[in-house]
Amino acid sequence: DGCMVADEVVQCYVGFPGVAADRPVKLLKAFQRVPLAPGQTQIVDMVVPIDQLYWRNPATHQWELETGTYRVMVGGNSADTLAGVFEL
Repeated sequence: DGCMVADEVVQCYVGFPGVAADRPVKLLKAFQRVPLAPGQTQIVDMVVPIDQLYWRNPATHQWELETGTYRVMVGGNSADTLAGVFEL
């Protein structure tokens, strides 16, 4: 609750199932800078294209989409996020 106009950078991270491929706990997949007046809130739409979820399998040299539960985390920084899940 500041008294100045400021920008917030809303960040969207994806956590992968981690069964078929060893990857970080979460990866930044989208972000959007939003100017906000004091006390203002805003809804932000972000899209993570499905092709950003593929991983390169070193055994087959193919791009693959891992099935399982993905976590989507959104917030102002990597440590302060709200999470949801989706299944592929």
